[in-house]
Amino acid sequence: EDEDGDMEKLYANHAMLLTVFKFLDTDGNGSVDPQEFEDGVALLNSRLPEHRRLNDPSKLFKALDLDGNGEIELDEFSEVFKVI
Repeated sequence: EDEDGDMEKLYANHAMLLTVFKFLDTDGNGSVDPQEFEDGVALLNSRLPEHRRLNDPSKLFKALDLDGNGEIELDEFSEVFKVI
């Protein structure tokens, strides 16, 4: 039972991450570049209370860009959140 519940949670999290990734990937090329990420964070920040806003999107981008190629691919995005 627990394993089924965990798998459902993983699937739900993956579906949510995919939605967020597609939101950020505005040109639909399968990766998020720094400008797309910055624009997405700015939009997100505009909807969040000040104390919950992301203050340094470029630092977060670098943390998510695991291979250092200047773009975030879905596998990197998912890996950071431990969902594959």
